[in-house]
Amino acid sequence: LPEEEARTRYDLHSDARDWKVAWAQEDVRAHPDAAAHVAPILYRPFDVRFTYYTGTTCGFMSMPRRGIMRHMLAGQNLALSTTRSVEIAEGWEHVFVSRMLTQNHTVSLKEVNYLFPLYVYPADNGDCVAAGRKANFSPGFVEAAGEALGLDYITDGAGDLAATFGPEDIFRYIYAVLHSPEYRRRYADFLKSDFPRIPLSGNRDLFAALAGFGRRLAALHPMEEDAGDPPAFPRSGSDTVERPRYAEPARGEPGRVRINADQYFEGVSPEAWNFSIGGYRPAQR
Repeated sequence: LPEEEARTRYDLHSDARDWKVAWAQEDVRAHPDAAAHVAPILYRPFDVRFTYYTGTTCGFMSMPRRGIMRHMLAGQNLALSTTRSVEIAEGWEHVFVSRMLTQNHTVSLKEVNYLFPLYVYPADNGDCVAAGRKANFSPGFVEAAGEALGLDYITDGAGDLAATFGPEDIFRYIYAVLHSPEYRRRYADFLKSDFPRIPLSGNRDLFAALAGFGRRLAALHPMEEDAGDPPAFPRSGSDTVERPRYAEPARGEPGRVRINADQYFEGVSPEAWNFSIGGYRPAQR
């Protein structure tokens, strides 16, 4: 479409310093295989959308960050998204897991978000190739972890945690630590001003237990694993979402999220309703 017609049809009335309608149109015209460039993106925690991503220009997306994001498109991967600092460290909760592209505020409402892929893939003439990946850990860190745990390191996947450990065990351990309420309380002042630092345990049983918790969380948060019985939706009606309201469990009745005067989700705990990540409350959103 002509630029002005595109602005009107798609409500694109404002250009920004790093994004303009004309640039986006040029990007699309330069890639006629448009369908190949549609990719899922974790827009907010538990909120998956789709975007058009070529990663080679700053046309359709102002800052595509190809140097990092290409590793999320090259093959199977897992990444940690967090922040370098936060305005308020009390109740620090600025961490989430992703298997796809993320954006500037995926995991935190105010702060700039950073993405740390577990695996990095080699490049071939600027294109992603899904072979020869390696874990995104420094050799010194891996060596220190192996010595502390008394385990042999395997370069891909997970070990048996009896004789071996792998990059996915480390990732799960880190993810569990970052979700520990005690860790968040103890290091609140540090989390306010810098990237989270990870204490390295030499206790093999503790490492294995935390890796187990991390495995569960890293499967639940991308919604790859069933968390159990979902809340019931017991009454038929218009299914119109008006203004959701929460009623805590009382007088033998379970917690309920009402969507209108007649209908509600039943069996929602206060912990689930108030669960927060980076300033977002996913259940309420």
